[in-house]
Amino acid sequence: MDQLTDIPWNVSPRLTRDPTLEAFRPLLEKNRSLITEIAKKTFKYGDTDRHFLRASTSYIIKLDIYWPPVQPTSSNGKTPILFYVYGGGFVAGDRNSLAPFDLMLSSLGAFFARRGFITIIPDYRLAPEFKYPTPVEDILNAIKWTLNHGSELITPTTLDPDLDSLTLAGHSAGAVHAATSILHPTLIPLESDLRKKIKGVVLMSGPFHFPPITEIQVFEAYYGTEKNAREKSPLSLLLKWIDTKPKESLPKILLIEAQYEPEWIFDMGVDYQKVLEWHLGEAVLMVIGKGHNHISLICSPSSGEGEEWGVETVEWIWKNLKRVRLTAHCCQGVSAVGSGISAGSGADTTKHTTDDECSECHQRRNRSFTVQLGTESVSSKTFMTCINCGNKWTRI
Repeated sequence: MDQLTDIPWNVSPRLTRDPTLEAFRPLLEKNRSLITEIAKKTFKYGDTDRHFLRASTSYIIKLDIYWPPVQPTSSNGKTPILFYVYGGGFVAGDRNSLAPFDLMLSSLGAFFARRGFITIIPDYRLAPEFKYPTPVEDILNAIKWTLNHGSELITPTTLDPDLDSLTLAGHSAGAVHAATSILHPTLIPLESDLRKKIKGVVLMSGPFHFPPITEIQVFEAYYGTEKNAREKSPLSLLLKWIDTKPKESLPKILLIEAQYEPEWIFDMGVDYQKVLEWHLGEAVLMVIGKGHNHISLICSPSSGEGEEWGVETVEWIWKNLKRVRLTAHCCQGVSAVGSGISAGSGADTTKHTTDDECSECHQRRNRSFTVQLGTESVSSKTFMTCINCGNKWTRI
């Protein structure tokens, strides 16, 4: 991880990307055989082309599936499924990178497959040609294809794929897509079987609400307008969800941030965590990738360095699925122990106030925090909790 110290981190991820990829390339190359020995197969899942305007080319959207090298040991004998949604600023990204970085997502797929998950990485259509929520629809179509083709998942090491235990993970723009999929008012109906099958969501380094001015262009490329980017952000969708849906309708959520995340992204993660905790009435775990920047988080799996966040994520998923963890022999050849920095709550910006009277107990002892939304109708919202009786309310 020492190779990251000279790479600027509190800047646009576009500036961090290339030097970080280059820093991890030799580490992954050293483990090429361990990565590529994991069984992998590509499937077409969509009926539409994915277009690359710059290259004037297109191809049918596909997904890659990675299988555990040995039959996982779990309490019900079934193999859980992990979907991973890559990022790329809404306008870039691919499940297969070109040489010399061709191991980048294969390394992540192999890492989680070695730890007992059928790991699926789908492509999806990109902005600016395809705007919100088309990429999310593609990802959900990939999940539906998987559920409808369960026999394709059966191998000698995965005799009983668990189609009722799905975990959805995403990084950066992929985290936005993953969060949108569970919060959009119509994409996954509240009482649908699909919603019941998604047991957990892992959101890594997501820009959960409107960004600083230097990043506006890519958000407008995806959402179409600045207004849409503000109104349809994962934070805005979460607040609408809180107003209209029961808290039990959300799957368990794990947040992950790099220690050296751009400050605007890290602050968004803390905002998201605090609103979730306020709504759910329980701690929402945030794992901090020690020593990592925004890009290196996804470079580290299978590299042998900086994998602690991944190990902790694996432990969280298995615990969330209420399963016995897989045996250690699945992880031979790569580091499999360690723990990242974690916290049940982000940076403490909670205030104790006496300004508002609780409508339930009429006391004036409250905890509050404020989140900047910047939407057309609401610039910020303050979340209140009565210390005396636990009543909750918001004010603009």
